[in-house]
Amino acid sequence: MNAVLTVKAVGCHDPASAAVTATAIELVNGERRSIPLKIDALSEPGTFAVGQQWPHEGRWVIQLAGRSDGAVTTTLDKAGPAGVDFGWICAGTRYTSKTPVGGAAGSGAGRA
Repeated sequence: MNAVLTVKAVGCHDPASAAVTATAIELVNGERRSIPLKIDALSEPGTFAVGQQWPHEGRWVIQLAGRSDGAVTTTLDKAGPAGVDFGWICAGTRYTSKTPVGGAAGSGAGRA
């Protein structure tokens, strides 16, 4: 797989049991278009990869949601023709130099 971003479940009791979903979202002419994305589990428990599954054209937001033990967290990553913009990540996680430093279950993104 050619991953454009990776997700690591952190801050939960059992990262391996975290459920992560991803959706690419675009707004065109006032209409929202959503594409559910396939997520691949990596060898490290609680770590996942997302490949480029949305059109290269346009401006997209990638919504990641992590669920574990009744807790939910989400992350928004901006994507466009140049790929995922790791300088713009909106989440309950603190990021430094495009690398997650801490956070809740399912939130975390970085280059694969």
